[in-house]
Amino acid sequence: MKPRSIALALAFCVPLVSTQLVSTLYTGQGRIGDAYRTVIRQLRLTPMQERRVVPVLRAEALKVQGIKDDQSLSKSQKLRRLRAVQNRSNRKLRVILTRSQFQQLQAHRQVRAQLMRAAMQAQKSQGSAARSAVPPGPQQK
Repeated sequence: MKPRSIALALAFCVPLVSTQLVSTLYTGQGRIGDAYRTVIRQLRLTPMQERRVVPVLRAEALKVQGIKDDQSLSKSQKLRRLRAVQNRSNRKLRVILTRSQFQQLQAHRQVRAQLMRAAMQAQKSQGSAARSAVPPGPQQK
């Protein structure tokens, strides 16, 4: 094959391989995979960055989900552990991403955190509204 043909073949194959890599790594992850797949697209990662970032984000997502699902932890313990997980992955991601990509990732994380807080507030207010809607029991004298 001529060098030009090889270059053309590679140019068409690399985007397919990177897309397959993302979908393969996220198969069966549901919401977690969709959220990080969107982030990866928004950051416009190079194929090399993508190969290095995807495992970091996937590991982070799995750890975060485990912390959220752990009923034995208090809210403050969960928050501390979530911050520790994010700090560890931030150290790894800073090396891989450009400054602007890292800033975009941080902005995305802030938006997600705000949405989570809003959802928790809504859930909390629905719970108190449901309790106040229940008629009081018989009064004791």
